[in-house]
Order: sequence, then C-alpha cells, then structure tokens
Amino acid sequence: MKKFIFLTLSFALLGLFLSDSAQALTFSPDDSYQMAEFVETQEGNLNSKTDTAGPGVTYNFTLTSTGWGDVQISDPWQPTTNNFNAYNSYGMYFTNPSTNTDKFSVEMFLNTGWTDNPPGEPDNRYSSSWVYDIAPGETKYISVDLTNAINLNHVTHIGFKIGANVNGDGDYTFDVQASSVPLPPSVLLLGSGLLGLGLLGFRRRRN
Repeated sequence: MKKFIFLTLSFALLGLFLSDSAQALTFSPDDSYQMAEFVETQEGNLNSKTDTAGPGVTYNFTLTSTGWGDVQISDPWQPTTNNFNAYNSYGMYFTNPSTNTDKFSVEMFLNTGWTDNPPGEPDNRYSSSWVYDIAPGETKYISVDLTNAINLNHVTHIGFKIGANVNGDGDYTFDVQASSVPLPPSVLLLGSGLLGLGLLGFRRRRN
C-alpha cells in the first residue's frame, strides 16, 4: 500500500512539474497585465474595461464602420514585460458573452525589434490567423507561434484585434471577455489522486 501511495504521488507531481514547465513557455496576460498594459485603441472605441470576478477582463467596444470593422487593443509601446526569450507562444482565451447579439472575430499580434535603437534592427510583426465568427456563448483559445521569431528580447508592441461585420446604422457595441490560460490538467490529476488516497485511507479505517 505504501508503495502504491508513493507511486501515485510521484506520477501526479511529475505531471504537474512537466505541465507547469510547458505552461511557462506560453505568455498569457493575466488580469493585472491586461488592466495595466492593454490601454491603447486604434480604429474603434474602447468604452470600458472591467476586471471581473474570477479570471478574465471584460472589454466593451463600439465599432462605427459600415460593413467590416475592427478595433485594436494593445500596450502604448514597449510593454513592461518586453523580453520573451523564455516563451515560444503568446495565447489567450476569448469569450463572446451570451448577452451579445452577434459574432466577432479575433487576431492576436506581437511586434519585436526597434527601428532606430539599435540602428537598423528590423521591426517584425507576428500574428495569429484571424479566428472568425465566434458566436455568443462561445469561447476560443487563440495563440501566436513564436518558435521562429527573432529579437524576442525586444518586444515593442503586443495586443489583439477584434473585428465584426457592422450592419444597419453602422454602430455596434458589444463585450469581449479575454482571459489567461486556465490551470493545467495536471492540477486536476493531482487533486483526484489526493482524493483517491483519502478514500483509500477512509476505507482502510473502516476495515
């Protein structure tokens, strides 16, 4: 029995360690980062930004274009966290709240390099593909692959774009919920393993 308990704990802790190691390779802005850094908008209007209870930040946007319109939310320039050498991707979850009346689309992006310091260093833009038509009540995980990105020690711009088809009077106001990557599955595995050990202990006491 002791050997079984030891092996169960060992495998659970190993899974947690490996998953956390892999998790560290993805940069996922948490609520405090989003509230502090994602403050600049282009092409549309950011009406409000709320750090809601639990994980995630809710953005309220207005698009004023007729037809396709999009709004960019990002840091002003040179984010606080600007060395991404430890990461191979940049990802977030986006939810279209069920209170919205229409779909929206998302693109994530990141820029590296300076155009004048040091002189001649190129400005590179890395982005995800547009993920189209996220319906009300739907959540999508979107990420930017940084495996082959250069100058990751000089990240100068980071954010995402929200797009939608604006119909009728050319004015569409809607919410977007953005959150960091949830807890890795190994945490649940560890929890279930400890629960199993507790049940074994209870059963042993009864016997």
